[in-house]
Amino acid sequence: MAAAAIVVTFGALATLGWGFITAHEGRIRKLTSGGGVLFWRLLLAIAVIVIAGWIAGRLVERIGQPRVIGEIFMGILLGPTLFGELAPKVQRGIFMPELMPYLSGIASVGVAIFMLLVGFEVSFGRLRAAGPAVGMVGVSMIAIPVACGVLVALLLADRYRPQAAPWSAFLLFIGVAMGVTAFPVLARILRERGLMESRLGTLGLISAGVGDLLAWCLLAVTIALARGTSQAGVVRTIALIAAFTCVAVLVLRPLLHRFFAIVETRRGGRLAAIGVVLLLGISFAWFTDAAGVHAIFGAFMAGAILPRDKVVVRHVIRFATAGVLLALPLFFATVGFRIDLNVSSGITDLLVCLLVIVVAVVSKLAATALAARAARFGWRDTFGLGVMMNCRGLTELIVLSTGLTLGVIGQNLFAIFVVMTLVTTAMTAPLLGALRLDSAVSEDSGHSDNRDARQAPA
Repeated sequence: MAAAAIVVTFGALATLGWGFITAHEGRIRKLTSGGGVLFWRLLLAIAVIVIAGWIAGRLVERIGQPRVIGEIFMGILLGPTLFGELAPKVQRGIFMPELMPYLSGIASVGVAIFMLLVGFEVSFGRLRAAGPAVGMVGVSMIAIPVACGVLVALLLADRYRPQAAPWSAFLLFIGVAMGVTAFPVLARILRERGLMESRLGTLGLISAGVGDLLAWCLLAVTIALARGTSQAGVVRTIALIAAFTCVAVLVLRPLLHRFFAIVETRRGGRLAAIGVVLLLGISFAWFTDAAGVHAIFGAFMAGAILPRDKVVVRHVIRFATAGVLLALPLFFATVGFRIDLNVSSGITDLLVCLLVIVVAVVSKLAATALAARAARFGWRDTFGLGVMMNCRGLTELIVLSTGLTLGVIGQNLFAIFVVMTLVTTAMTAPLLGALRLDSAVSEDSGHSDNRDARQAPA
């Protein structure tokens, strides 16, 4: 079975690869023409981005921030905001306009793999076992910010809505952008602060998982509205995605569980697992994109249905994580190349940016506080949960880039929301440190140990 899986999987991958090469033959010829000069320039640009991202990540880690903050800043500074302003000829020489399609393509692959990893982190079993508290927090922390985002969008529509963007898509997209929580960045912060295994940390992670599931579903609807030429087309897209999700969860998920259980005990199982996971991610991404929703939704679903209790699957995930660490700085750079904070329209954009930040922070804190207090959490834990849900990071940048590509938002609003993303993500680690939730966890553990000692027989 493992051998058959390898043959079928890599045969399918070869077919998809050949189709991609055929479709982009002209661009590939251009990349390798002239002695491959453009190709070597592409390698130089990738090297500069990856090294700069590594340096920036290491620097911000020294001040208690997650590496992703430094990588995002790096992407912005390499673009026209700083590098292009100080040395425009050098910047355009290294990052030639002809290279942008290739960098964007590589970054898109990295983002798709990243979304597969995000889906893998969202455990359906943990969601079911978490109880009503996580449902209350997860739903409220997405519902209230989305509603506030829609109200803000109504105020901004006349000035910032692109003419080609449908009203419904613009309003819902701003709502989704307000409601997103960066599940992977939050997980890294909690792990660094020793909160990953605590009750509050677990509740925060699972609530963020619930919120992310709802946010991606809303984004799928937004993309359908943005791309749909008619109401019938939007309904068709939503119906296809709903059917696809049901088949993936109810049919493919148990089949994958049985397949990996067999492959895990066979020689060559790891190779077969890598091929199957790659094929699953590529085919899911292709289907959701063809159905009228972005490919990232398909990659997310592919990760969500993978079995988490199989060693061979975790090996593939570790392999994919190493690749993402190299590819994500390219994504941040392609985002930064689209942002030029030097051409702001003045005081109006600054006031709008301040409004967006305030609404984003307050709506997350208030929404989480309502649910947490209803579940009888203390004030420190309540505020801690709110701080966790306010972390946006990379997930928000993916959402914003999707909206910019679709034409739902323009450059000015894109830059404003990127600044909001940086501010809210950078707030998370210092505020969690100020709340001293890690010391509370240690105290709870100590009390538990003392209770165990008192109850133990002499």
